Amino acid sequence: MGERERFRVQTVRPGGNSVLKVHEVIHPVNKQWDERKIRSIVSDVDCDAILSIPVSVEDKDDALIWHHDSRGCYTVNSGYQEAVKQAHLGSTLPSSSTGWSAKEWKFVWNLNLPPKLKHFVWRIYHNALATCQNLLAKRCANTACCPVCLTAAESIEHLLFECEWSKRVWFGSNLGLRCDDLGNLSVRDWFGQCFTSFGISNWGKSVICSMIWVAWTIWKGRNDHLFNHCLVNPEAIIAKAKHDEAEFLATCNVASAPAMAILVCTG
Repeated sequence: MGERERFRVQTVRPGGNSVLKVHEVIHPVNKQWDERKIRSIVSDVDCDAILSIPVSVEDKDDALIWHHDSRGCYTVNSGYQEAVKQAHLGSTLPSSSTGWSAKEWKFVWNLNLPPKLKHFVWRIYHNALATCQNLLAKRCANTACCPVCLTAAESIEHLLFECEWSKRVWFGSNLGLRCDDLGNLSVRDWFGQCFTSFGISNWGKSVICSMIWVAWTIWKGRNDHLFNHCLVNPEAIIAKAKHDEAEFLATCNVASAPAMAILVCTG
């Protein structure tokens, strides 16, 4: 039932119905759908959809198939694509938020970054970082309060751009990024605008990679503070982000991003 929502019969199962398998609504002799029986248990819309499916003339056992693959077989790739699609459909992000296009995702996957940092971007996009706010929403934490400043709810936006120590990291880095109030702009939308602003030049890609390294190191620094009781040190975070990026690029024989003019991150 490929044209029906979720590939399933939408009619609520009637009480007393004994039909459990497909072969029970197929004539055993002429191998055609038993329309009378089908219409007695599902709506006319569902019945018409079922009757449009050709019936095999061979006797075969009922089998489960994966509708999102042309061969009916589940693959990790098709499962991932369907999961992303369903995540978009079920998103609770504000209507002002815009999804990244396939072109933008291709841009992310092709960046010269370790896989863990690309996955980190994916988690940011899907609001899947284990911030206190997200953990509280899943009843896995007692408070949404930021573990560093203890004054605001720890959303991804607060963690990366609004907490005073993370602002110092961005401004003190080679990027010289000044993070003013993001307003209603989410981190994923901000990154999406950066992709558009910097384009696909090598310099632009390098700058975006440096941004992701800084964001990643802020996240790791926050975790060290929370779990290892280490004091957050913006200068140390800046140095580590720069060192880790340079070390990675050295293995790729690529130069680090040059220092750039001060940017203002606004909503």
